[in-house]
Amino acid sequence: MLLLDSIEQERWYSVVEVAQIVGWSEDVVRRWIHRGLIEAFIQPGTRNRRRRVYRSVRIQGCEIVRFIRTHLSGIGGVRSFSPRFQR
Repeated sequence: MLLLDSIEQERWYSVVEVAQIVGWSEDVVRRWIHRGLIEAFIQPGTRNRRRRVYRSVRIQGCEIVRFIRTHLSGIGGVRSFSPRFQR
């Protein structure tokens, strides 16, 4: 599969990069992480003078490959997976 060959197994990807690879929005990828479909490393942000705390989220390449193989491969493509309406 061409998509899986382009993913480096040991590299850590941001949510934006994963969204581009999978073809869904960043919000959907964040929901997948929140629901436990994708394992991610979440580093809490520091709180200096800002009111909002920013977190850095990274997903390892091997986790992206696992997710695509288990959740997206048998459904007919990457764009046809809907995390809300699972069968």
